[in-house]
Amino acid sequence: MHRLLIHLNDASPMPEPFLPDVLIEPDKEEARHAIKVLRLHEGDDVELLNGQGSVAQGKITQIKPKLLIKVTEVTQVEPLSPHLTLATAIPKGGRAGDMVNQLSQLGVDCLIPLQTQRGVVKPRENKLQRFERIAQESAKQCGRAHLMHLAKPQTLAQLADQPFDEKRIGLPTAPTPAPGSDPGFPNNTLGHASSPAPATVLVVIGPEGGFTDEEIQVATEAGFIPWRFAPHILRIETAAVAAAAIWRSFST
Repeated sequence: MHRLLIHLNDASPMPEPFLPDVLIEPDKEEARHAIKVLRLHEGDDVELLNGQGSVAQGKITQIKPKLLIKVTEVTQVEPLSPHLTLATAIPKGGRAGDMVNQLSQLGVDCLIPLQTQRGVVKPRENKLQRFERIAQESAKQCGRAHLMHLAKPQTLAQLADQPFDEKRIGLPTAPTPAPGSDPGFPNNTLGHASSPAPATVLVVIGPEGGFTDEEIQVATEAGFIPWRFAPHILRIETAAVAAAAIWRSFST
């Protein structure tokens, strides 16, 4: 099933959900992609995503002079739980785009480029826009109903006081918890702990040189839980993807 993203260029930050029997006209870029790249024709079935949880099945009724799609069925998809924000240093070159793609597939809700003292890459506006395009293409590829949000770069100090139910910092020097002893998500989600599972989670991943002592102190004072989730020191994109996969493996 070919998928198209609709309403991405609307001024409203919350696109309206699809309605049955309505004719949809994709924007010019999506229409061009559908006709020139996907080579879709009248009568073909497509899936429409608005990026905010509304998923529609549709049928192409017209190709020229403009592409029109009739909505035949609509489904509202609830967001995953917990709401997962990943703040990570950005790796060099093409590794960054691959990381964004994989984090989108894994269901990260918000990606924040993390500015650190030892970080090398400081993404400019054009790179952030490229990350947004990668996230959109990834959503179409994997059938994701809610787009991953790309936030502006922030420092650890800026994130420290933000109201997350749980905050974790990836540290290869942190002690490895014994199976079943981690006070966080696995036990809560599986019903082995009395405290409720967190609704909002922030995980921060540092640069290749690691966090400085000053940054670790900021995180400690802000209540971040040191988290070692692999036996070896990982590259940025590997750590980010691994952290997201672990959390989403326990999502409800």
